[in-house]
Order: sequence, then structure tokens, then C-alpha cells
Amino acid sequence: MIDDLNLPYTINTFRLIISYLKLQDTFSSSKITVGASNSNMRIFLCGPTVYDYCHIGHARIFILFDVLSRFLKSNNVKVKTVVNVTDIDPKLYEGGDPGNCGSITKIYFDEFLKDLANLGIHDSVIYCRTSDYVRIIIALIKRLLREKKAYSINGNIYLDISKIRSFGQLSHLKKGEMIEMRYDIDSNKRDPRDMILWNTTDYYGVKYHDDMLGNGVPSFHIQDTAVAMNHFDGAYEIHGGGKDLVYPHHELQKALLQILTKRKNSVSNWMHIGFVLIDGKKMSKSYKNTVYLRHLSKVCDVNVLRIYLLSRHYHQSIEFKLKDLPKYQRLNEILARTLFDFRSSGPESGKDSRIVSQFKSYLANDLDTPNALELLMETAKNDNKKNDVRAMVEILGLRY
Repeated sequence: MIDDLNLPYTINTFRLIISYLKLQDTFSSSKITVGASNSNMRIFLCGPTVYDYCHIGHARIFILFDVLSRFLKSNNVKVKTVVNVTDIDPKLYEGGDPGNCGSITKIYFDEFLKDLANLGIHDSVIYCRTSDYVRIIIALIKRLLREKKAYSINGNIYLDISKIRSFGQLSHLKKGEMIEMRYDIDSNKRDPRDMILWNTTDYYGVKYHDDMLGNGVPSFHIQDTAVAMNHFDGAYEIHGGGKDLVYPHHELQKALLQILTKRKNSVSNWMHIGFVLIDGKKMSKSYKNTVYLRHLSKVCDVNVLRIYLLSRHYHQSIEFKLKDLPKYQRLNEILARTLFDFRSSGPESGKDSRIVSQFKSYLANDLDTPNALELLMETAKNDNKKNDVRAMVEILGLRY
């Protein structure tokens, strides 16, 4: 265990360490420094499709980025997080009344916001429903057509992958591998890898009209891109989501942003989170193995869920088992007892203590939450370190 009396660095050294945030980058396959632009950090997250309630697979992603945001803010970095929430998707209309879909998506969107609020997610996050960005999407597609980066076949519009030399570099897939993972199957496409941007063929339960493009719906890929272009002009520090989004979704987004911003790499870091598994399968409604937050909250304190999900490094997948939660409940009780009726006196001279600096150095090193948690629990054993415990639990988003 970590002994705070034998920390090898001075406070100034720790403050130097945490001035640099290093995160694993999928594009470069390495841990890279992600610097704040003028003390501002811009984060884009691919949110859920709102056809169901939020489950703990979603929760893991949002809790992780909430901790990242809290850590950055504790170091006087201003954070703007934009979350795209998909409300244009065939899943929303399967077996339902198309005329009632708008109210259904609103219900699930509102419940999604309630679930995140119950998790203690910062209210500074901007949640964007893609249906509010259709005019922007149409304008971007027209631009891609004008610049001959996209083409129309039988009313559908596809991104021309042959115009993007770097395509495949994010997912590290070869052309043949991408062709085998075929999406948007259409024998008329110029290249099997070409991805649909505007769909006039398939049934989505809703269609949008444009005199040039015709009646259709925007694809998943261009929806997120339009939100990123609107809020960040397509250039920002971190793009995050689950590992399942690397290909084709994030590969396509990277390509679209490269074209639209005229920048080779308009996103500094592509950050991907491991799955939450049930019996070895990714938690998903399609597998009928979801554990909903609203159900889990009846048997599990939100602090326990946070500690549990943060106890593994975000690169790793987690095999969720209810029987594992009591261990984290005990840790939660230790922290609750430590901070019972305790009022923080605040850090002296506005500086972090050696322990808090060590804690932050773990988070600055690719969000090493397991070691950060270990240090927190060890510190909680010392009655004279309650200020440090309070500072650490606030960064982890734990509420006592």
C-alpha cells in the first residue's frame, strides 16, 4: 500500500507533473500529451441512441469523463463537454407508430438526463439532440458534394473514401479488412467502404425534405460531425466513446472532420473506453443483457457504482457481477465514516498537499483511477488527513 510519509516528490514537482495530461490515443496507439488550449479543454462524447433507458455501460463512459472534467477543473482548466444524443435512427421506430416517435424520444431523452443527474454528472455538459442539427447536416452534405468528396447514387449520398488517403489509420485496419466489415451494402457504390451520408431508401419513420437532396435522413456519422462542427468548428482536444465506435463510426468522423476543417488531425486525442460485459458479452439491448441504472440504484448507492467502475482502468473491459458490489460498498462506508460531520478547512495557501498532488499525478497519467482509489482508501485510514480525503472524493465525484 502507498505510504504518504514516503512520497518521493515535492509539491512543486507534482504541480509540474499535473500540468501535463497524458492519455492513450487510439490514432497513434500511444500515450500522448493533451494540452489545454488557452486553459480550455474541449471534449466531444458520442452519446446513446435514445430508444431505451441508460444502462451501466453508458454510465461507465460518463462517469469516467466526469472525473476527467473534475480533475481538469481542479487545476483551473475550463472544460466544455458536448454530448451528441442520437434521436434519428431506425431503432427508434421499430414496431412503433411513426407519429408518436417524437414524444417517445423526448421521454427517453429526459430520462437519460435524469439518470446522469443521479450519477452526479456536472450540469455544465451540453447535450445535443441530433434532430436539432438537420439544417446544419444538410449544408455540410451539400458542401461535400460541391467539393466532390461525396456522390449520389439512386438518391442516396455516400462519402467517397477514395478521396481520403488516411482512411483506416484510426482503426489500424487494412483496406481488405474494412471491405470484409461491410456496412451500407449497395452494389452501386464506387467502393465497398463508402459510407452513406443521406439515406432516401430505408425506412426511419421520419424524413426530412430538401429541394436538392430530396426526402431522406442523415446517417449516424454525419449527425455527430454536424454537432462537432457547430460547437467546436470541428477542432477540439478529446473525442471519446466506447471501443465499439472506432470503426466505422469514429473512422468516418475523423475523415469528415479532416475534409471539413482542412486539417490533417483536427482532434488531438481519440479516447476509447472498455466495455461492461455480462457473461462475456457487451452490455446491449440487442443481447437482452442490460442492467439499467434506475434498477441498480434500488440496490446500490451511486457512490458504490462510481467506485466499482473506477476501480478498473478504463482500457479494460469489466465483467459485471452483482456479487462483486459488497466489496465496494464496504469501501464506500469507510469513506462515509471518515467524512461524517466533517467540514473542510480548505488547502493551505491554495496549494495541493503532497497526497493530493500524488493523487492528481495518477489521474494525469492516463486517468489511472485504480491507483488513485488505492491512495484515497489508504489516506482515509488517517484521521489527520480528512482535508485530503475530501479533496480526492470531490474529484472522483463521490458525494458524502
